Amino acid sequence: MCAEKLIDFDNCPAGRPIVVGIYGLPGSGKTFVLNGLRQTHGTDCLLTEGSEVISRLVEGGLAAFQVLDEAQKYSVRELATRTIVADCMNDGKTAIVTGHFMLWPNVDNDRTAVWTQQDSETYTHIIYLNTLAETIRERCLQHGGKIRPSLSVDQLREWQKEEEAQLRSACQKNGIIYYALENEQATLKIIKLLEIFLHGKHDSHRQEAEALLDRIVSSSTKSLVSALVLDADKTLSPADSGRLFWKHVERDKIPPSTTDPLKQIFGGPLGYSSAAFLQAALLYEELAGDKIFENACADVAAQISLYPDIASLLLRIQSDEKVMAMVVTCGLRLVWEKVLHRYGLLSTTRIIGSGPLTGTQVITGQVKARLVARLQKKYNLRVTAVGDGILDLEMFAQADQAVIVVGDEQTRSQRMEGELARAINDGRFTAYQAVFAERTSPRLSTSSLPLVDLNSRMFWDGVVLGLPDTALSVTHFTDTRVSKILATPMRDAANRGPVLRRAHWQTGQ
Repeated sequence: MCAEKLIDFDNCPAGRPIVVGIYGLPGSGKTFVLNGLRQTHGTDCLLTEGSEVISRLVEGGLAAFQVLDEAQKYSVRELATRTIVADCMNDGKTAIVTGHFMLWPNVDNDRTAVWTQQDSETYTHIIYLNTLAETIRERCLQHGGKIRPSLSVDQLREWQKEEEAQLRSACQKNGIIYYALENEQATLKIIKLLEIFLHGKHDSHRQEAEALLDRIVSSSTKSLVSALVLDADKTLSPADSGRLFWKHVERDKIPPSTTDPLKQIFGGPLGYSSAAFLQAALLYEELAGDKIFENACADVAAQISLYPDIASLLLRIQSDEKVMAMVVTCGLRLVWEKVLHRYGLLSTTRIIGSGPLTGTQVITGQVKARLVARLQKKYNLRVTAVGDGILDLEMFAQADQAVIVVGDEQTRSQRMEGELARAINDGRFTAYQAVFAERTSPRLSTSSLPLVDLNSRMFWDGVVLGLPDTALSVTHFTDTRVSKILATPMRDAANRGPVLRRAHWQTGQ
């Protein structure tokens, strides 16, 4: 499998090449797109139709191939894919190949998938041409296409729907980047996608985010000495914008989807790699051509309320001349912009975040850490990082000070507990924790993660500004014998009123 190659967009182990498949029903425009790409990528890419390779491999060409039994056809298809890989490696090129995932035979109405195991292990990216069924039928009737003219628009639509769903699932299971293209400007869009696939290495995402950060800092009129960098989902609010977004998008589907698309991506072979975040961006990009994405973001933003402590902290930063606040999130930038706008905070709390490829960045945990480092090294700012999950760990390790937001035990990441304990035990960073959910226990222990009030003077002066004479220091005597002795008169039911107050005063002394 080639999933490893996609991590951070580096090359595959053993020099495996990038192989981009362009799929779709007969008449969807694959050959037209391929011919257009020959004008722009003909010298640096191997461009071919899968049927052409098969024709060269079988004596007698495609006509001879068609009379082979299914086992023989399968072997030839696998050989064709291996041949494409060998040609790429010999020439040092990327391959762009048109192909079919599913056939609808002339004899009956059974659709047959012709995707092979070799395809699963070879393709790194798939672009599916989701051309209108009406357009496909018209093209086939006018130009004598290979598809049966007797297939109705409804039959074509049914075929296309099933093929696209199965192909998307196959790509997800095998760590293949997938994008379904629905507009008619296919060639121009694919050229832009290829630029990302072929040249959009991990550093390009970092560079784009850093360029945006530079514009944000340079536009500030403050005399900055410190920056607060915050995650968004489950940090600014208990809400998860990605989950709410897909719940909104999927709610009108019949039957409704039972699987969170983001969970499928990050829980699959790609893990939390840069390729996984690119796949998430492509998923949003599929909805960006119309109002679906924007409307869903508006609906989600209306459901989100900031934690009161976070809102108060951002409001304080708004009027402070020494501190800036910046949200850096792997989640949906547009959602959080709308939320902060509603609170009147967007003008002073800027957001760098993910979403569709158009107009946003691909933000990963590594990019978060690099942005923190840029604030420290280029702008000489003290950085306090505030977050809640695994993707914030690298940011915590880079920051001058880290604060973990602790939400409801039912919704917070259970995996974070072990990763956080490991990071602290290994000395990667020290951190405080802010518990926002009522009746919720802290993470780990308050000795390893001391509690902090984000709106206290001690936090502001000691953590945010790092003033040495007010540095926040917490000493715990909770489980010591002396603390139990001191607490005895305070817990004695016979002591009340002035006597109880005196007991508290003496303990404090």
